[in-house]
Parts: sequence; C-alpha cells; structure tokens
Amino acid sequence: MSTALLTPVFVYVAFCFVIIGMMGAMRFKAMSSGAVRGRQLKLGERNWPEKIQRVSNVAQNQWETPILFWGAIATALILELDAPLLVPLAWFFVVTRLVHATIYISVNHILSRFTSFALGLVAMAAMWIVIALEVFSQ
Repeated sequence: MSTALLTPVFVYVAFCFVIIGMMGAMRFKAMSSGAVRGRQLKLGERNWPEKIQRVSNVAQNQWETPILFWGAIATALILELDAPLLVPLAWFFVVTRLVHATIYISVNHILSRFTSFALGLVAMAAMWIVIALEVFSQ
C-alpha cells in the first residue's frame, strides 16, 4: 500500500512546486517590469496585483489545512496501516486541492472555492477516522 499511498503525495508535492514557481515567476515579472516597486511591499505582501496575490494565497494555503494530510500520510506509513480506504481518500483530497487552486487562480468563485475546500476537509477527516479505527482496533 505504501506505493499506492505515496502516488497522490508525489502529485501533490509537484503541484506545490508548480504553484510556488508560478508565484515566483509572476512576482519577478511584476518587479522587473516596474509594475510593483519594492517599497510597496515593505509592510506586507498584500500590495501585489490581484492575480499575483491570488497565486500567492494559493501557495500560502498549502501550508495550512494540508498539514493534516502530511500528518495522516506519515502516520499511515509509519504504522504500516493496511486500510484500503486511505488511498482513494488521499487522491480525493489532492484533487480537491487542485480544484480549489484552479478556482482561486481563475474565476475565484467563492461558493465553488469553499465547496472544494469543504470536500477536501471531509476527506481529511475521513482519513483520520480510518487511521484511528485501524490503530484502536489492533
């Protein structure tokens, strides 16, 4: 199961690097073109143009709720849990993160964005419930 469980992890890691790369490229372009000056950013990063700020927010989001994903994966692997539901739940969580990011960066429709976030959170809660049941039933 470890390979199957690690596949969505590698996809999610690649996604994180893509988002961080996009953010860096967009920020570099804005700074080098003069669209944004360094002094505008002295007191915080909220002074980027909206499109750049959205990508920055998506990058920042990957260090918030997804910490539960990393913890669940690490716990399942360390304990060598054999719970068939973990793999589809991990994939579902990763897909909801990709959908959430796509919505945020493109149309930024709040209800759609929230729905994808909430579905991912449900998947994460389900992963932890499965892990707890596996641990306490042994």
